[in-house]
Amino acid sequence: VLLHARDALGDEVATEAREFLAPEGRVAFVRPVKVLLRPPPGLVEQWERHWGHALRTPQQLLAALPASGFEPDFSEALGIDEMDALYGAAPDELAEEAALYRAGAAAISFAIAVGRRRESDEKPRPSRDRG
Repeated sequence: VLLHARDALGDEVATEAREFLAPEGRVAFVRPVKVLLRPPPGLVEQWERHWGHALRTPQQLLAALPASGFEPDFSEALGIDEMDALYGAAPDELAEEAALYRAGAAAISFAIAVGRRRESDEKPRPSRDRG
């Protein structure tokens, strides 16, 4: 199940998506994220007002998945060149958002976070690092 940012900003969305997944199914969220350790003052707050939700880092998105019944898989954010291309071709309806992006391009991105549906009685999987 793929959920886009404008439809999947709240934490309850992951829990609601479980019913559409088969066992071992995956959910993928595309959400706006903050990517700088120290963004320009006030910039993240402007984005949070625009989106109506607090922005997380890609790592925080993954860390929130277990509470919704998912095993975190991976998260990846768009790079600056990809974000420039996205907002360079933004339609007029996104003019306010594009202006926010241009004000502090390196602080904000979109990330995909993927988690596998986990069952309550499931045993932990083997470590991926073989150790």
